[in-house]
Amino acid sequence: MNMDDINEQKIDVLVDEGYAAEQQGDYAKALECYEKALEIKPNDIYVMNMVGYALTGIGKYPEAVDAFDRVLRIDPKNIHALTSQTEALVMFRDFHTALYQIDKAQKIEPNNIDVLFLKGMTLAGLKKDKEAIHFYDKVIKKSPNHYGAMFRKGVSLYRLEKYGESTKYFDMVLNHNPEFIEALMFKGLALRNRGMFKGALNCLRQTLELNPDTPNIQEAIKSCEERMNFQ
Repeated sequence: MNMDDINEQKIDVLVDEGYAAEQQGDYAKALECYEKALEIKPNDIYVMNMVGYALTGIGKYPEAVDAFDRVLRIDPKNIHALTSQTEALVMFRDFHTALYQIDKAQKIEPNNIDVLFLKGMTLAGLKKDKEAIHFYDKVIKKSPNHYGAMFRKGVSLYRLEKYGESTKYFDMVLNHNPEFIEALMFKGLALRNRGMFKGALNCLRQTLELNPDTPNIQEAIKSCEERMNFQ
């Protein structure tokens, strides 16, 4: 066995260890494994992408963007780098750059579900919810059980003050996962805005029970109780 074969084996072991750590939510350990693999083979595009994923997982979004940039300098049409970089940019709330990158990805793979979903998320981040819904609908048409797209469509409908329609999408998500905290909270807020205070309080209190640290949940419950008592 020559040195190249030995190095490839070492890389495979490190990548497997990193992926196993990632599956356990230990992105820091995963990153350490991937970076060791890159020391052996610095321009391995697959491992470079994995570094970006791990950096996103630990919330180091600017560093993740830079990691995917290194991939794209070698392979400008790498769809995994383009979509994952877009996701990191969305998490970092740099929606304008995210839109620029996801448009590149869309030209390469216009029917890719991840591309369509991220295009919707990016447009929603730019407060273009009607356009975002158009892309979520494309995702749902291609993948009827894409609960991420259902939830995001519900949020966009909520922001457009279409509370009744948004509730239907939150219900679809909650039928699949009754403990989806964000869907419970938004359903509660939508019901509150429709004047359905009993149902709203039920959802909001479930949200509080599942995660007491949910932002603004105490205020939402108090507001709902006050409005119900005022009736």
